[in-house]
Amino acid sequence: MPRVTERVGTYFAVIEVQPPGTAKLVWKDEGGRELSRVPKHVIKTYPERYREVRKKLDSIRNTLKVQTKRIESFYVDDPTMPYEVWREHYAEHKLVKSISESLIWQFRSGSRAHTAILRDGELVAADGSRLPTLARSTRVSLWHPLHSDGAEGASWRRYIGDHAVAQPFRQAYREVYRPGGETGLNEVLSGLYVRQHQFRALLLKTGWRYQFRGRFHSESTPVLACPGGMRCEIGIGNTSSSVSQKGICLGAELDGFQFYRGEKQLPAEAVPPLLHSEVLRDIDLATAVSGIGYRGDWDNIETLFSELGESKVLERLASAKGWTLPAFARMVDSHPLGKAMVRALAVLDAAMERKPIPETVKTRGLLLEAMLRVSPQADRTRVQGRYVYVDGARGSYRINLSSGLVFDCKDNTLVGVGTTRARDNEDEVETDTLLTRIHETIVELCPP
Repeated sequence: MPRVTERVGTYFAVIEVQPPGTAKLVWKDEGGRELSRVPKHVIKTYPERYREVRKKLDSIRNTLKVQTKRIESFYVDDPTMPYEVWREHYAEHKLVKSISESLIWQFRSGSRAHTAILRDGELVAADGSRLPTLARSTRVSLWHPLHSDGAEGASWRRYIGDHAVAQPFRQAYREVYRPGGETGLNEVLSGLYVRQHQFRALLLKTGWRYQFRGRFHSESTPVLACPGGMRCEIGIGNTSSSVSQKGICLGAELDGFQFYRGEKQLPAEAVPPLLHSEVLRDIDLATAVSGIGYRGDWDNIETLFSELGESKVLERLASAKGWTLPAFARMVDSHPLGKAMVRALAVLDAAMERKPIPETVKTRGLLLEAMLRVSPQADRTRVQGRYVYVDGARGSYRINLSSGLVFDCKDNTLVGVGTTRARDNEDEVETDTLLTRIHETIVELCPP
């Protein structure tokens, strides 16, 4: 992997670029010994040189971030390139290589197609075998699970896990939405209330346009411009009566989605399969994070939502150091809205049961299975449907993979909301903080 070395006085600043497209700064003395922190002598004596090194590190990190987003955008543009072009600009490029070698690529020549990943400069298939010499006419594209059957996708997920490959974005475990699956997602979205601020923030990160709805504006619709003159719109129905200080509605009700070309509605079959899958993924990921509950359940939580804010109630109902049965029971009993919130959460969980399982939840289950397979909790947990079942130290529990809510299997009562320590990046689409919370809850229930 490339590295940049800068001499600063009697020390050396080494910027190392590593898979999957990350850069770190390491300081070394003249003897080559790595230091645990920036030498004080450098900061005091060479402040300008130190700032230059930090600026160069930031520049490299920004370049890697831009290149990562550009490569992921291949899923929308769906380009192919000659093998020689791919080799020069991706496999051997001094910076982009750190991203490319963590990804799975598809190589096609005539009717023959192979998928492979770069390992030490060699192309390796999911079974560990090396690819044969490729013809000059070979075309290369970024592999997507949609391009393969379930067996190949499972093989690559095993390979990624067995070889501890960190990918720059979700690929082997990427959610797939095949034509015809939009009916299920539309059913999940229909009548779903979302936290409008968070919903909008998540959509904007993936290229959508959407203005807040509130007292000042009530006609805005989320829109994504797509290649080929197409667009996708998400319907917005009712909005909550609860508003922020700026008059923005805190909650908004969704009413499905639709593809268009001009004013003409398009059936799913008229949308390129890869574009269709990626757009539905945007919607599913955004609603999975920002969703609150369904139309019939909104009355159960609107008052709580407006008076305290759902997140504050959840934080108070959970132990500051993590999930514990006694702490949860004490918080429910002592908080004036505790019991009402527990009832509302139980209603929301029951409502989810009546809806199809979203692809985001299925993927979270696959990721959790891979994490638990190599953990001390492997023989005391199992993932089934939208729940992970846990044989804990104090009883048997099920944890909802959609919400993180914890239920006692014996009497089906809500006994916890999961740990709340992992709350950073809650507006990030790719960062699944709920998966981290669920895993931490399992560790709390089943100490090693």
